Amino acid sequence: MDSKPPLKDIVESLLFVSGSPITIERLNNAVPEAAPGEIRQALDDLVADYEARCGGFCLRQVAGGWQLRTRPEFAPWIRRMHQSQPSKLSQAALETLAIIAYNQPVLRSYVEHVRGVDSGGVMKLLLDKGLIRVLGRDDKPGRPMLYATSKRFLEIFDLKDLSELPTLKEIQEITQAEETRNALANLAQAGGEDSFVDDKGDSAIFLGPDEEDDIPDSTHDIMGNSLGPLPNDLGPPSPDTPQNDFGDLSLEREYPGPEDRCPQEQDEE
Repeated sequence: MDSKPPLKDIVESLLFVSGSPITIERLNNAVPEAAPGEIRQALDDLVADYEARCGGFCLRQVAGGWQLRTRPEFAPWIRRMHQSQPSKLSQAALETLAIIAYNQPVLRSYVEHVRGVDSGGVMKLLLDKGLIRVLGRDDKPGRPMLYATSKRFLEIFDLKDLSELPTLKEIQEITQAEETRNALANLAQAGGEDSFVDDKGDSAIFLGPDEEDDIPDSTHDIMGNSLGPLPNDLGPPSPDTPQNDFGDLSLEREYPGPEDRCPQEQDEE
């Protein structure tokens, strides 16, 4: 008599043949001899196995269920095999989808009020793509339809449920970070070869050879008189260093008196 295969292998086979996310309840219906907790443990074990393997696909919890999904980094080769271009949404469609996602259930009149334009055509497009659905009808006169996002919306955007939608604060932080990176990139481009943007997004500017040569090797007072070379070691003062009455280093500078001046300077006076 053949022994029963491990529960993890059974669950994996069910996930493989399922074309959409499958819930624990559906898995439990297919394997009634296993408890829901055991099925959940089998799913967790599969997630760990795929993450450790780092292969071409992984197990994700999306749209209220579990699904085997290819990893995003392999999208170019998959697209090339299917010879298809990724489906893109227009700016108007994305705006409409965002309004519905964050305010559902909503009326068409609400979407048009927020956007300020007629949105019937865009909403029909989203319905045709399966990203939104008709949830029901409102109690207002005329019984207008209420719209909400669909399970396909969660699948496309790789969301477990609507609670994983980014908050307004997170969106603002992402936008600000993107604007900062763009600004620093433009600054670095304007700076030419002597500037760059590091891994943290901070702009740095290198000094060219001519600029490095301009760094002085001596210090000057406010009148431009040289005070001698810059000290290499600021150690303790020597006993001969002049001090004031408080024992502090004297900041006074001895200027030559009349008797020490050259004859040319005395004639000018």
